[in-house]
Amino acid sequence: MLNILQIISTLREFGFASINLATDEIEQLLKALRQRGRVTKSELIVKTPAEARPRSLSGRFGVGEFPHHTDFAFRPIPPRLLVLHNESSHAFQRATFVSAVDLLPARLLRTLDRSSWHLTNGGRTFNVSARIPIGDQSAIRWDPLCLSAANAAAHECCELIPHQLSQSQVRHRWSPGSILIIDNWRSTHAREALEGGGDHDRRIIRYEVWQHARMDI
Repeated sequence: MLNILQIISTLREFGFASINLATDEIEQLLKALRQRGRVTKSELIVKTPAEARPRSLSGRFGVGEFPHHTDFAFRPIPPRLLVLHNESSHAFQRATFVSAVDLLPARLLRTLDRSSWHLTNGGRTFNVSARIPIGDQSAIRWDPLCLSAANAAAHECCELIPHQLSQSQVRHRWSPGSILIIDNWRSTHAREALEGGGDHDRRIIRYEVWQHARMDI
């Protein structure tokens, strides 16, 4: 039976939750999430650079591994939650890694808060911070595609944070029907490399929950 309070509790503690739900429970979950924010839907499939948009992760990294990143880092306020669902009856070999940013060493978190970045979006470049203030909360933006270092603190982050995230990452294996819920304001995620680039049929449904500032998970 779906226990939304338990899911929220796990998200608060770890920054992500890994669950398996029946079809009717997924609809209950989405209904509960729609009470917390606007929900949109997209599809994640494995693409070669030739098949992908040029400035997408697939356009840059193809069928290989994806580095740790937050989704929609180019938006003024990214979605709070990402609900990733393997709705197929197949297990996928290529895993997803999740890492909570607040597990970074305190000194490195202070450096991240001092960092300044050039964000490129729609042909324009903006100067932004890694931490986005949202009411009495904040979100972390981290994406090597749209962000480039603009000060010494950011360069230090580029050198140290990817290794730290990989050291603390947790692997989510895509069994049939499995769901991974990520707090996109607190945690990054990455795609595992796969020998020979298999799993070309991997298809993950992503629901994005766009939370307003007053909503707390």
